[in-house]
Amino acid sequence: STQVSNDYIDGIGEIEHAPWSHIEASMLKEKHKINKVSLDKATYRSASHTDPTLLGVTLDFEAGKINYIYNPDREHWNQSVKILSGSTELQVGRLLINDLDASTYFTKVNLSNVITFNFSVLFPRDTIKNIVTQRNNDIDEQRLSQITMQLGLNEFIHGLPGGLNHRLMDFEDELYDRDLMQKLDLARTLYSQADFKVLQDPSLILQPRQWVWVYRELAAQAQSGKVIIIIGNSRNAQKLFPNVTKISKGLVS
Repeated sequence: STQVSNDYIDGIGEIEHAPWSHIEASMLKEKHKINKVSLDKATYRSASHTDPTLLGVTLDFEAGKINYIYNPDREHWNQSVKILSGSTELQVGRLLINDLDASTYFTKVNLSNVITFNFSVLFPRDTIKNIVTQRNNDIDEQRLSQITMQLGLNEFIHGLPGGLNHRLMDFEDELYDRDLMQKLDLARTLYSQADFKVLQDPSLILQPRQWVWVYRELAAQAQSGKVIIIIGNSRNAQKLFPNVTKISKGLVS
């Protein structure tokens, strides 16, 4: 895994708005835009883990800045992503979207409003372009190219028959380097227009300069009105993120 050096942290400087931020402005007016995600007395314990993932946790995560959950136990990261994105139900307590019960919210809103990134990658049978853009017909080619370039994916993509139009078949992703597949999934998360993004800490699969760019990109997206949550155990979390919550053995510490 890659940790970001202090030199790179110091070099991040002021966060610049992404050049496509004007596109996001219209989203702020949408009736069902996600502005806040909350846990209300949330408890979840997996049979495969000794310690609970959450134990009576109440937290708010708001748009405008990156929210970082520091959890030293990596085994709980994936489960936390699933809980916060609504794909795994809490055993006790509630997940709230804009102060509404998440189950009520998701019955009214397309699930494309939420996107996740974790280290367990499983792609559908589709082209690279469709995977990253989620079959969006209105593709921003410049933005797509910038993301794949910054993540170091262009050499891999250009080496494929058909490039971005190369079709990944069932289990074909297993033939390629795992880090490349994870970066491809990260590209999908960054490209998405979803209001709510919850990620396992991507710095673990990136070179320092790549992570600096991703950090700036996510921060700009948060400032444009998205709810961004990162889950990890970066030693630099307190320096990088204005809102860090520490959870250990299910408890906020």
